[in-house]
Amino acid sequence: AASGQVIVLTNCVYGHGNMASAIHLPVKWIMDYSEASFLRVKLVRRAAVLKIGGQMVDHQRIVFLNGKFVPEAEASLPIFDRGLLFADAVYEGFGILDGQIVDFIYHMQRLEQSLEKIAIPITFTTHSMFHDMMALIEKNAVKNGFLYLHVTRGAGDRTFHYHDAYTPNIFAFTQGEKFAADDMPPAITLRTAPDLRWARRDIKSTNLLAQVMVKHAAHNAGDYEALMIDQD
Repeated sequence: AASGQVIVLTNCVYGHGNMASAIHLPVKWIMDYSEASFLRVKLVRRAAVLKIGGQMVDHQRIVFLNGKFVPEAEASLPIFDRGLLFADAVYEGFGILDGQIVDFIYHMQRLEQSLEKIAIPITFTTHSMFHDMMALIEKNAVKNGFLYLHVTRGAGDRTFHYHDAYTPNIFAFTQGEKFAADDMPPAITLRTAPDLRWARRDIKSTNLLAQVMVKHAAHNAGDYEALMIDQD
């Protein structure tokens, strides 16, 4: 698309209880989600730019950690967590629009596929995770923004070989909006860079060092974003 051009995307916005009725957007279709009858899925057409920056709140942010909701200053993981030592972990990032989670099922399907590909046990259900993430959004009073979900293999002495006795660590947090969802997206510049990522890009690995390096270089050059180009 040309610089500054608005691109209208089709997003899935999940309604929880009566909250779905508050989303006044053109509905393409509605379908039921078999695992949780209280879920209604509305596929809507909406141009939206979601914030991925810091969240401005008057109180300490609440985060989700291994089934509990705790103030962010009280959340901690052991230094022996394999996500820290090896980036032995996967993640998903969700948009939040009108207090609802965008494309929840599709993100969860990809998360579960990534976990299966690196043999991290799945210790939750889609139903339970949706309930927990909606509770997290409500506790932080986020209307539009970003939700980050991270699953590590667990903690243990540093060794490359892993076994089946690890207990996965799961945490999530919210951030506020970067641009108002209804505003015209600003024009941005991109800087191309060689694609330095590892070959298994089908897995949402937390090993994002290559992305950090090229985006930092783009930022230092005055550009908003980096565009990785596969040399093949």
